[in-house]
Amino acid sequence: MVAAAVPILVLFLAATAVAADSSDLFPGQSPHTIGPTVPAPSYGAMFVKGWVPLTGAEVVLLGITATLPKDWTGWSPHFVRDGVTHLGEAYTKPPVWDDDWWFHNYVGHPYGGSVYYNTVRCQGASVVQSMVFSAALSVQWEFVFEAVAERPSTQDLIITPVVGSVLGELTHRLAIHLERGGTTPLEKVIIAVTNPAHAIFRGFH
Repeated sequence: MVAAAVPILVLFLAATAVAADSSDLFPGQSPHTIGPTVPAPSYGAMFVKGWVPLTGAEVVLLGITATLPKDWTGWSPHFVRDGVTHLGEAYTKPPVWDDDWWFHNYVGHPYGGSVYYNTVRCQGASVVQSMVFSAALSVQWEFVFEAVAERPSTQDLIITPVVGSVLGELTHRLAIHLERGGTTPLEKVIIAVTNPAHAIFRGFH
């Protein structure tokens, strides 16, 4: 029951953020914009615009990960056969502290969380709204896609949205800084590597 409450809580927070204007989240501030005079779309529109391609990417990532050596991914060798059982455990048992390779947990997941974060941040979402989006996509990966292979990971559920959001805000500000006065080819590469969501959804200026 506790495990099942995690995705429900995140979905509640996402719904709250959808219903809230930026002025509700940051009293006294004007609505967010994506440029000097261009108002940002609604958070609901930003959420859907970001969620659709990222969910597709997660499906592709699931397929790729399934083909990798199991001693590298840490997944069950029979996850296809045991997928239903694993899904049941994900919603009836609490997340576990995994022992995956440190690069997965402390480099890959923060980077993925920053991509989630910037998918809506670059569209004009607030910091809080972007963190909620990152948390929602992290829960989706752990409780929907990866849950067919293993129990949701405690540190992934924390590190992906929290560290990912910090990294995401830093790379968001870096992209804006580099775009002042136009971007050089090198600066475009830096933005594409550190903040691919910005490059995809906003392009280069």
